[in-house]
Amino acid sequence: MRVLGFLILCFLVTGCLNDQDCLITSTNLVKIQFKSLKNKNKNIKLDSVEVSGLGYFYPTADSTSNLALPVSPEMNDATFIFYYYNTAPVITVGYSTQAEVISAKCGAFTNYIDLRVNATTFDSLSVINDQLRINQNVNLEIFIE
Repeated sequence: MRVLGFLILCFLVTGCLNDQDCLITSTNLVKIQFKSLKNKNKNIKLDSVEVSGLGYFYPTADSTSNLALPVSPEMNDATFIFYYYNTAPVITVGYSTQAEVISAKCGAFTNYIDLRVNATTFDSLSVINDQLRINQNVNLEIFIE
């Protein structure tokens, strides 16, 4: 009986391995983390963030050290204007898009790669990950006082 159960389990598992995996790990969200100059997470109270071509985004929390902002697949740059503490610093990022087809069953999706900072009015920031992926925590770190 145990052998029969084992054989049925093996049959089911190998049958699942024949299907194409449609797991898409790409995202169109740039994940941003605010840091203090001492490299610790820094909460700031954002009034709003304007994303070029997509409108305004309003944080749901009183203050945050992390946020994710969308970019458009039709463009290869985006400008973010952060409204907080009576200031409006700006970041313009550039990126490339690359279409990828997993299989006919899964279809196509867009990879966002080569993230870079084209211009900024922040004093200091760095690109941590240049690909936009679901499983990444941070793409950009912004250092503020």
